[in-house]
Amino acid sequence: MYDVIHALSSCYGWSKKQILEDVYPDDIEPYLGRIRKGEASKNLTLLAIAHNPKVNDPQKLISQFESQISGTDEAYYTKETMDEEAENQMNNVRKVMKENAEKKKTLI
Repeated sequence: MYDVIHALSSCYGWSKKQILEDVYPDDIEPYLGRIRKGEASKNLTLLAIAHNPKVNDPQKLISQFESQISGTDEAYYTKETMDEEAENQMNNVRKVMKENAEKKKTLI
């Protein structure tokens, strides 16, 4: 429960009393899911900027990631259990990341 209180108070600025009295137990998981999406969006944006420090329009890059995040309900990384399709998607991402790392090594 401490983690829930911390997450909700950090993100929404609610007091412990407000959380314990006003948030229904069934609402906790949707709130935490939304917080995770927001954090993922911020992290993807920071990662993209770190990998592309000379991008001319960082807001365009940020907007692109935000639009991708808004459709993450069906994304492979949001699923609790991995089916074959989700594993294939994850493996494709791994492959692209590995290829990008190899390309970056040759540039150095």
